[in-house]
Amino acid sequence: SRVMAGIEAAVAVIPEVKLNCVVMKGINDDEAANLVAFADALGIDIRFIEYMPTRGNSTRQDLYVPGDAVRASLPYNLLPMPGSPSAAARYYGSPDLRIRVGFINPVSHSFCAHCDRVRLTAEGYLYGCLFSAERINLFEQLDRGSERVRQVLQQVLDSKQFLGCVVGANATGDLPSFVDMGG
Repeated sequence: SRVMAGIEAAVAVIPEVKLNCVVMKGINDDEAANLVAFADALGIDIRFIEYMPTRGNSTRQDLYVPGDAVRASLPYNLLPMPGSPSAAARYYGSPDLRIRVGFINPVSHSFCAHCDRVRLTAEGYLYGCLFSAERINLFEQLDRGSERVRQVLQQVLDSKQFLGCVVGANATGDLPSFVDMGG
């Protein structure tokens, strides 16, 4: 397929490629093992991401597959690998694979309490969380000097809420649009 050819072309010219897959029940949940084999053949890590409610798809929770179910479906003896506590992905290795298999499970295993990430949109808005409605226009701060930018960054980090992003966004209805936010 064109997608697979595009991934192969990227691997040929980009030093480190990661393959991400949002797993959706009835659409691609039966392809996880094939994707791991494809990634292993190319020597690139793969990460499986739980389907999350976002603006425009919040009523499609029938597509949700827990990351633990995806991991259990794989025909490999996956063993946890050490990683950063603030990382979104939890990685596993196997004697049968030369790659790492990662799982990003924001719905079933919230990592908000350890998250140290922020999001910057192309329009210059800085968000403390993918699921936050609060934002600061960082571009407007640039002409005020590096100390002001540092203060704004610290303000955003200090205001991060560690309540479980997906749950909090669902409660308030402030669901993000990944098209607007970026990845």
